[in-house]
Amino acid sequence: MLKSHIEYILAKQKAKVLPPKVEIVCVDDGSKDKTWQIICEWSKKYPECKEGVVVRGLRQKINAGKGAAVKYGSLFSRGEYILMVDADGATDVKEIEKVYKIVSDVSKKSGKGLGITIGSRNAGQENVERKGIRKLLNTCMHMLVHFVLGFAYQDTQCGFKIFSRDAAKRIFPTQHLERWAFDVELLYLAR
Repeated sequence: MLKSHIEYILAKQKAKVLPPKVEIVCVDDGSKDKTWQIICEWSKKYPECKEGVVVRGLRQKINAGKGAAVKYGSLFSRGEYILMVDADGATDVKEIEKVYKIVSDVSKKSGKGLGITIGSRNAGQENVERKGIRKLLNTCMHMLVHFVLGFAYQDTQCGFKIFSRDAAKRIFPTQHLERWAFDVELLYLAR
């Protein structure tokens, strides 16, 4: 997944469609496997740079869930826009260009730099292939969120969202960051 995303990003940077520097922050949510070692290897392959792609890692000492991984990955990122992508590769890498254009347009129009684009596995369903149980669970979750919270969004649980930096600051407050900072390991290999 990282290989295909990096190749795509580099090609789009060359075509001047994406920013000249893109940072990828990989969050290991307290896994017991070799995830952290893999992140370290990718960080060495793509160290800090002025242009291109840089890979950094963040390891939570205990499994704190997807919400914590997204929050702290966002807080430790440094870009103008923050794209959240699940590591299972469920969303086609080619969607990055589309959501980047939409969120940058929206944040400019807001006048406050606020922009969010939420992916949906329900839009254009004829192109999405999922097993029956996943479709059923997705539909049930959508109905639950809609009826309980009143949200009209198609797919709040989709692991493909992009935020402007200013929107992320409002979504992920930092008042408890000091307490949390002792529970993570930040990988930042500068060269």
